[in-house]
Amino acid sequence: MKHFLLSWVFVFSFFLTHSQELTQTIKGGIVDEQSKSAMIGATVLVVGSDAILGEVTDVKGYFKIPYVPIGRHTLKITSVGYESATLSEMSVTSGKELILNVDLKESILQMNEVVVVADDQEKGQPRNELSSVSSISISVEETSRYAATFDDPARAVLTYAGVATGGDDLKRNCYKREFAKRPTHEV
Repeated sequence: MKHFLLSWVFVFSFFLTHSQELTQTIKGGIVDEQSKSAMIGATVLVVGSDAILGEVTDVKGYFKIPYVPIGRHTLKITSVGYESATLSEMSVTSGKELILNVDLKESILQMNEVVVVADDQEKGQPRNELSSVSSISISVEETSRYAATFDDPARAVLTYAGVATGGDDLKRNCYKREFAKRPTHEV
């Protein structure tokens, strides 16, 4: 009976050790090719793995991908504004972590210009369609016309009736007097 139990323990331990998949860790750093500064938010993916294996670089440009199966793998490294890098046939062995240091090259892309056009607006009309009563629009040019505004919109608003400050001129909080000390504009 003793030999029978011992043989079963040996058989189960054999199957348990062979049913585990051997894995290892891939880690390293990603930097900009020219400035050698850390690449924050670069994506490192193991291409063709059963489960999605990958990581995003941290503030220092480092990444760590645990539980990568033993064997040869292709890694793809991407980041916004940079050309993607593909590392083929990287050998992951059980005895040692795979440590990579990769430089990414900037991607130069020629784009068309962007034109911003302002709509014509009648003077004195509010920009907000929902405010139909007691609203006044003020332009940047008008702030320079008022005395002691020094191109400061918060001070220019104080010249209108019903507007007061909260007392601290450094905060630049403006209040309508008809409401109970609720800020309506902060610069």
